[in-house]
Amino acid sequence: MARVVVRVELHGATTEEQYARLHVQMAAAKFARRISGGDGAIYLLPTATYVSDAFETVNAALDSAWSAAAGITASYGVIATQGSSMWTGLPKV
Repeated sequence: MARVVVRVELHGATTEEQYARLHVQMAAAKFARRISGGDGAIYLLPTATYVSDAFETVNAALDSAWSAAAGITASYGVIATQGSSMWTGLPKV
């Protein structure tokens, strides 16, 4: 299984509660909001960005994230990428 990074955009979201619901749905779908660095530290991903090693394909991860976002707002978008990740400036947990 490969690492997948997913970003969800809730179009028209008007409350923080909508993103809180998304976080719960994404966690239930085996996505995390934290990522481990090569330095052993854990970092918090930007809002509505998630990581998972639980899927066989990036398409399966995309479908799962799409389903998790369903019903929170009338319109939403999801992007999923697979492979290694690099970052800077993320807060340590």
